[in-house]
Amino acid sequence: MKKKKKYELSCDACAKENCQNFYKAVDYMKSNQFTKAFPILEFLSVKGCPSALVNLGWMYKTGNGVEIDNGKAINFYLLASQKGNNISMYNLAMCYANGDGVQKDVGKAFEWLQEASDNGNEKAEEILSNLECDDCRKI
Repeated sequence: MKKKKKYELSCDACAKENCQNFYKAVDYMKSNQFTKAFPILEFLSVKGCPSALVNLGWMYKTGNGVEIDNGKAINFYLLASQKGNNISMYNLAMCYANGDGVQKDVGKAFEWLQEASDNGNEKAEEILSNLECDDCRKI
């Protein structure tokens, strides 16, 4: 199975005229030119583009193109999740599972994994299917 990046590579729910800009930002990200991608994603995030929101969250989480800011990362993941982006839901689950930028909370991690899975995130589906802990399934 091909390992996917935790940033979004496709345009979702953006106005058509914004998709071209989004893909330009993706090209910058693919070539590690994150400081060039950032202003484009920031512009698209103001327009409510979930893909831009999750990518900004990833940039703040990893420090690619910006200084690490876990609070901003979580905020962008939450905004993208509210718009149905399953990658941001998965990323939130991992943050809660590991206490990365938020207080560790297995219950919230499970909830976000379930939400991501329900919205088609294959990695979340795989993790949930591999859970063997009966107590975890009751959460």
